[in-house]
Amino acid sequence: MALPATDDFNRANGGLGSNWTEYGSTNRIVSNVAQGASVSADTFSKWNADTFSNDQYSKYKIASTSGSMDAGPAVRIGTSGLNGCFLSTYNGTLEFAKFVSGTFSTFGIVGTATTGDIVEIHAVGTSTGNMRAFKNSVASGTGTDSAFTSGGAGFFIYNSAAQIDDWEGGNVGGVAASSILMSKHRYFSNLMSL
Repeated sequence: MALPATDDFNRANGGLGSNWTEYGSTNRIVSNVAQGASVSADTFSKWNADTFSNDQYSKYKIASTSGSMDAGPAVRIGTSGLNGCFLSTYNGTLEFAKFVSGTFSTFGIVGTATTGDIVEIHAVGTSTGNMRAFKNSVASGTGTDSAFTSGGAGFFIYNSAAQIDDWEGGNVGGVAASSILMSKHRYFSNLMSL
């Protein structure tokens, strides 16, 4: 496969499938959305069909705000246990959060979110402000995390009331972005030569 990776979850009810690796508990598909498989169980689902660079992003559409909406797009998910950063939508509040060896903490509120919003997190480098939040493609704020420098992209869900749809993950500043910049350069160079 190739990045960006996408999953619309439009398939039979049940597990997420072989392109996903899960840590903690499990998530599942119900009526073409992804949700937690139990009432209260921390779960990272990491896309395993591609390899992500250290600078990566993850995003999805909030499918339901019933319950606590305790979920978030996740980056730099580790290879064992509960390890990774995510943009939490708990109770409609957009907030940077992370698990380090199973210990949960938050590091900055950056807005609010509701059903239909597309929430997105970027991890870029390791310096101050390396975590960036977006809602509906508009920057919402930054946070700083030094616990993780690499890993994979995916999402976090705590309970079965949180439902997500149309997930996407990829590299920040990858080949696609470079190709767009090159195309713009050629376009403007051609205009100048007319």
